[in-house]
Amino acid sequence: MREDNKVTWTRKNKNQDGLIEGEVPHYIISLSIAKNEHQLPSYTKTKGLDKEKLRQMILQFLQNAGGEGAKQDGIYEYLRDVLPSNKTDEQQLRMVGKLLVEMDGNKLITTKGRKWIIRS
Repeated sequence: MREDNKVTWTRKNKNQDGLIEGEVPHYIISLSIAKNEHQLPSYTKTKGLDKEKLRQMILQFLQNAGGEGAKQDGIYEYLRDVLPSNKTDEQQLRMVGKLLVEMDGNKLITTKGRKWIIRS
C-alpha cells in the first residue's frame, strides 16, 4: 500500500483519531496528537483560526474602519498573524478574498469601490 493511500484512509475515517491532517504535501499532526504531546500552540498556529473567528475579526475590523471601509490588503495585514502558517502569502491572501466574497454572499458586507464595508 502506498503511503498516500494510508493518509487518505486516515483522513476519510473521521470517527477515528488520525495521526495527521491536511492534504499533500502540507500534512500536520492531528489535534488529538497535538493535545497528547502538548503541541497545541504550534498546532493552532499552523492550522490557523477557524473561519468563524476570522469572520468575526473581519467584521470588527470593518466596524472600526467605519463608512470609509478597508481594502482587502489592509484586512489581510490585520489577519496575517492568525492565518494558517503552512500556507504561502498568496494562499493566505486568496483565503481572505474567498472569505470576503462569502461574507458578501451572506449579506454581511459589501464593496464600495475597491473597499469593503459592513452592510447597513
